[in-house]
Amino acid sequence: MQSKNIYIPEIILLNAYRLGLEYIRNNYKANKAAPQNSYLATVLGFTDVNVLDTRYDFYTQATSVFCTQESDPRDIKVNLFFNAARAKIPTIHITNPAELPIHDSLAINEGFQDPIVNEVTGEYTVVYSRRFKAKYNIVLTSDNTNEIVLMYQVLRSLTISMIDHLQLSGLENIKISGSDLNIKSDIVPLGVFMKNIGIEFEYDVPAVKLSTNDFLLCFKLQGVVINVNDESISGSECKKS
Repeated sequence: MQSKNIYIPEIILLNAYRLGLEYIRNNYKANKAAPQNSYLATVLGFTDVNVLDTRYDFYTQATSVFCTQESDPRDIKVNLFFNAARAKIPTIHITNPAELPIHDSLAINEGFQDPIVNEVTGEYTVVYSRRFKAKYNIVLTSDNTNEIVLMYQVLRSLTISMIDHLQLSGLENIKISGSDLNIKSDIVPLGVFMKNIGIEFEYDVPAVKLSTNDFLLCFKLQGVVINVNDESISGSECKKS
């Protein structure tokens, strides 16, 4: 029998950013002999194009943020939801602040998805669907303001480069935005700085029609047997024939 897979945006985004970070590391290693050709050098400039206060070279610092060993205490990681325990070190947190219905039709979009066909019996099952417009925040945290600016610039560029991959994964009409974030101190430790990359997109959620008989078996229906000849029942409720 065919299957109808549900797109799970959290998993798509988690895997995409993990693969993106792996790409940056592998690309840096592959260009050791010619670092000016690396992805980070291409994005940030290999010379003194992006230098803050004559001392913070964004390219040099990027290699220490994105190209560390996994055993490094400040190795950058991707987390589902906000992980306050890692907020003081370079971390990517994927959160979902909003999701709304969009472009839905009548009858639960019946017919928009192909039915599931049982190749043995020839029976088919109707597949419904609903469409949602979702916004996800790619929250970047660190205890270093310069690192936050650096992470934001590199990861925003990486996100744009991954749009084709995300669209092929089922996320459509992708739009990217950005902002600073201020979260209550009872959630985020003091000394943590944050920026946010917003990703908005639309996607479909298929829903397989439930078998009526199997669905009703899940319920224990209770009721009272009524005798139609019972004189105590008013005429408006039940009349004698």
